[in-house]
Amino acid sequence: SLQFNASLTYISSKYSEYLVDLGQTDTSKVGQTLNYKDNKMAGVPDMYYNVSLRYVAKDFHGLFAEISALGVGKYFADDANKYEVPSYNIINMSFGMEEYFRINSYTGIRLYLNLNNLTDEKYAASSFINPSMDKATKQAMYLESGLPRNLSLGISLKFD
Repeated sequence: SLQFNASLTYISSKYSEYLVDLGQTDTSKVGQTLNYKDNKMAGVPDMYYNVSLRYVAKDFHGLFAEISALGVGKYFADDANKYEVPSYNIINMSFGMEEYFRINSYTGIRLYLNLNNLTDEKYAASSFINPSMDKATKQAMYLESGLPRNLSLGISLKFD
């Protein structure tokens, strides 16, 4: 059989009111505030999606092959919306068994292989929200890199 799956999430998140008391970090600014009203919410992308196409063989323990794409929209890593985390899209492939192969009357085994990030996309998998500044370079440190092209092999055992 051929299976198609898709999901999409879209959200528009903004602060309706967000007052920062500047006196909390700088005593010379006691009584002064900064308002991040209408800024995008830090750490929340506007969009996520996942699309996959899977072929499953009727025989041979449900052997399958799947290709999928997933993406995350850009977002900000800070409340002031100074540091943008770029969007990304990655493509993955999977091969495996949907059904267990019976080894004996009480044990089954299932195998799978995942090939992730086929195009070896360089992307930020996540970010630190409201990042610290590097003392030497005065640059914000906020991105965590995503995995390069990688392979994973799995074995699942079932005992009943």
